[in-house]
Amino acid sequence: MNGLQISPSIWAALETFGELCPDCGKPLYRPKPLSRVTGKKMAGACMYCGYKQPPTEPKKQKPDLERKARKSRTRSYYLAYSVFSSVDVMGEDFSNFRTDSIGQQQLKLFAVGLANRIARGDVIHGLIVGDTGVGKSHIANGILMDVRKKTSYRKSCLFIDWNALMQQLKSGMSDNAQDIRMKNEKIMREIGKADVVVIDDLGSERGSNFDLQTADEVFRNREDKSTIVTTNLHGQDLKKRYGERTLSRMAKHGQGNSFGVKGIFDQRKGAGE
Repeated sequence: MNGLQISPSIWAALETFGELCPDCGKPLYRPKPLSRVTGKKMAGACMYCGYKQPPTEPKKQKPDLERKARKSRTRSYYLAYSVFSSVDVMGEDFSNFRTDSIGQQQLKLFAVGLANRIARGDVIHGLIVGDTGVGKSHIANGILMDVRKKTSYRKSCLFIDWNALMQQLKSGMSDNAQDIRMKNEKIMREIGKADVVVIDDLGSERGSNFDLQTADEVFRNREDKSTIVTTNLHGQDLKKRYGERTLSRMAKHGQGNSFGVKGIFDQRKGAGE
């Protein structure tokens, strides 16, 4: 026999099924057992010339290595250049945001809408106004996490606690703080460059001239980039604190993108802001 060298035990597990090899005309053989994947008969092969029918089982999906690399890269970027007052916010997203009240449900619906539009490519200047502890930081970080996921991790995102940033920038001003100063310079550059930035708790700083100048610089650099601001200050208070020019930059892409949080009790007694 000129066929392939196959042991008798393997021959015993094979069967013909009435089809001939298109190359050499010999009968095709296939395994007698059904496929564990499909529950049906598997493809046949020629035991003489080696011809194989196209497989009937689906190919195993190869992992999307590029997507995995993007996910790792955007997470590293988020961790390297974000500024937090608490590391807890890093684990907060839409999936663990409490929706016990109508107010919470409306806030989440608003945030999901912003995330969808940013992921679609719209430039959004979003504003979330509400008292301390109502979940502003949580839902804002949720927007970042959702945008990253919905764009297959193609957008760079940063979370900036405004008061923590001001303190960090000021700590780098002394003569012996060169390392801190260099790190702060990198953070400020990335705040201006990132695809999406959350400015959390704007107005929580003391409001010095340095604070106001930094705010003007940040919003000048983000004038045409998606930015989500959370604050306790309402419109007139923001204008009074930061001035007409800065407020105008904050609101350039802000029409219809503001949400006043109402009917939500302090969540810090439970899940925290």
